[in-house]
Amino acid sequence: MKEIADRVLIFSPSSLFAARRYLYMNVVYGSIIISKRSAFILLIAANLALLAACAPKRVLYPPLPSVPVPKNYLAALLQSERYCREAYGTVKIKISSPVSTFSTKNIFFFKHPEFFRLEVLGFLSQTALLILADSKTIRLFVPSENRLYQGTSSPENIYLLTGMYLNHEDFLSFLLGHPPVSWSEASIITHQQDGNDYCFTIIDGTKKQRLWINPEKNRVTSYIRFIHDVKEMEFSAEEFADNLPCFLPSKAELCFNRLKTTCTVEYTTILPQDVPVEKFHFSPPASAIKLPLKEFFSASPGIRP
Repeated sequence: MKEIADRVLIFSPSSLFAARRYLYMNVVYGSIIISKRSAFILLIAANLALLAACAPKRVLYPPLPSVPVPKNYLAALLQSERYCREAYGTVKIKISSPVSTFSTKNIFFFKHPEFFRLEVLGFLSQTALLILADSKTIRLFVPSENRLYQGTSSPENIYLLTGMYLNHEDFLSFLLGHPPVSWSEASIITHQQDGNDYCFTIIDGTKKQRLWINPEKNRVTSYIRFIHDVKEMEFSAEEFADNLPCFLPSKAELCFNRLKTTCTVEYTTILPQDVPVEKFHFSPPASAIKLPLKEFFSASPGIRP
């Protein structure tokens, strides 16, 4: 019996399989004289030991420092100078929806929370479409048609343009690689540790937001918004550049679950510098035809998705 015990106590899967087989063969064929009840107990013990040896090991993470006032921590983090507010460069934008999938190469100028300018490049890197927006107005100019389309910066118009229902500030935050997170004085904010990250939960009535923050580098890595406990929106960012003066990912993705639409931005070149307001001024040719924004989506099928 000592020999059997010695075999069972070697906790590796291969030795445990051998021990279980040894017990079974010797008990069945009578090499060891023990009661049926004892044999059954030994076989169960060998099986349990085998399962324990094969079970995945639980990873233990060191506890993170406590956050006494979560609201103050979030405000200090998201309003930090390390979060990019102004930049220009080139970016690839891809939008996928049940209706269509398309991608564009663009020159951009962003100035949060008010302005953005996007030059959609076409053949030979010529501007095929110019998009200018502030908190009140969206203007689209199609040079080849000499047409200017204009409308309000409403979530409805941003949805027509991108397939995602966002207000102007949230959309500009995303274009700069930030999640569209928001809260008020009435919000309930809690936090817990999730691996090596903080996971904050923000509750406002039927809206719940969760965001994961890397405390070592003080930046948001992912974000989810729920409405009535149904996932509405999901944000993720990756490959942050360490040589920039502010936090900018090389790639950010926003998935609007309810509309089954995903927008991905990939920066090919980016310069986080002050952008003069004049970059967002535009005077169309005097001969340009001015139309409502909604007509753009039927009048320019070669430009829009």
